[in-house]
Amino acid sequence: MFTYRYNSETLEFIEEEQAFIDPERTKAAGYDVYILPAYSTFKKPDLHKNQAALYDISNDDWNILPDYRGQYIVNDSMNVQIQNELGPLPEGYIAITEKQAQKIQQDPIYYVIDNGRLIKNPDYEEQKEQQEKERIAKLAITKYDFYKYICQPAGLGYQQVMALVNSNDDIAAAWNFCERVYRGDELLNTYIKQFIPSITDAQLDQIFITYGK
Repeated sequence: MFTYRYNSETLEFIEEEQAFIDPERTKAAGYDVYILPAYSTFKKPDLHKNQAALYDISNDDWNILPDYRGQYIVNDSMNVQIQNELGPLPEGYIAITEKQAQKIQQDPIYYVIDNGRLIKNPDYEEQKEQQEKERIAKLAITKYDFYKYICQPAGLGYQQVMALVNSNDDIAAAWNFCERVYRGDELLNTYIKQFIPSITDAQLDQIFITYGK
């Protein structure tokens, strides 16, 4: 025989305890009578994973509620937080493991939620590649580094570079007014292949990754 203790204030189930026979009442009744400690019941709560029980004093019964307290949860926008309250999860959120939460914080596009389950993003590789392109596009090098690491290796001397720059008003304006050259600059991508046909996008990317900020 067991009794089931609950919190005196919150009425939440705490633990199962061994019940003890009351000798005097048992003798008087002629059958086993067990002691019921304060804030306890003989009724066992039917609990499963991620559930908690609150005692209903008026009905001598248990109200079963979802319980994800202390667990990581996430929504479709990959916003990760820890559930602190008893009851249903906030709308749009699902429970995840600590390892999954750490992965999301490191790489927010690695997972997606599909039918209430966290799965690897089926477009992850494609999105990761696009993300890297966008990162590289924001890298910039000085005009001197542009000359030193792109123009000079291609055999273009300073006078040739300036002649090419001044051959087009848009290029001249961009060159004269800018302090740094960005990998994603439209003029760079439009005209660099005309000036240096042998250079590849991969080579340009590597130069900006190495010397850019």
